[in-house]
Amino acid sequence: VLSGSTAIYTLKFENDSPATDDLVITGSGDGSNFTIQYLDDTATDRTAAVTGAGYTISSLAAGASKVWTLNVTPSGNPTPVVGGTSYDVTVTATSSNDGTKTDQVQGTTTSTSANISLAKNVDKPNANPGEDLTYITTGTNAASLTGASSIEVTDQIPANTGFKVGTATFNPITSTLTSVITYSDDNGTSWTYTPASTGCSAPAGYDYCLTDVKWTMTGNMPTGTNFSVEMIVIIK
Repeated sequence: VLSGSTAIYTLKFENDSPATDDLVITGSGDGSNFTIQYLDDTATDRTAAVTGAGYTISSLAAGASKVWTLNVTPSGNPTPVVGGTSYDVTVTATSSNDGTKTDQVQGTTTSTSANISLAKNVDKPNANPGEDLTYITTGTNAASLTGASSIEVTDQIPANTGFKVGTATFNPITSTLTSVITYSDDNGTSWTYTPASTGCSAPAGYDYCLTDVKWTMTGNMPTGTNFSVEMIVIIK
């Protein structure tokens, strides 16, 4: 399932003995950023009992059964489970009449999600005051997982530099995305600032007031594709 969505399993507990019996149900709980929930045949949440000492289905007649629901949810935003991560949930039913009589099932849920990696590069290893530096950040969505959407990239203006007005750009490359660029002069608290030449006593064509640049993208980024964002700053 996609991270943030729920895998739904059906659990059927059946008394196959010749006499009425109580079945004690135990099972795995939350783990590895997967959330586990057990709902009984009346949709009542029995998670705390099942993952604790056990929940007892009382007086189940011979041949009778109860159908429960098991929900397994890999976490989504803001910290989605990494695509390809799996989590095993084991559920056991034990006879109260005879504790040696048990049955067990296991379900494996695997999260699929976008897996975007960012690589940031600068065009020169050293620079003197008054020289420009060009920063290019490339985003790649790894192959074999899911498409990515609702992508934002935020970059701070490096210390002791100033932004060159008009140089924040977006290149979709193979991603099929589009982007809107916004700016902040208060370290990302708000995004309504417009860069201006000589801002905060910067040289002509530069703005020392700007603190952050944000690229907000729309569309779906297929697996195995990439994009890049770019900005130029001057060494103070």
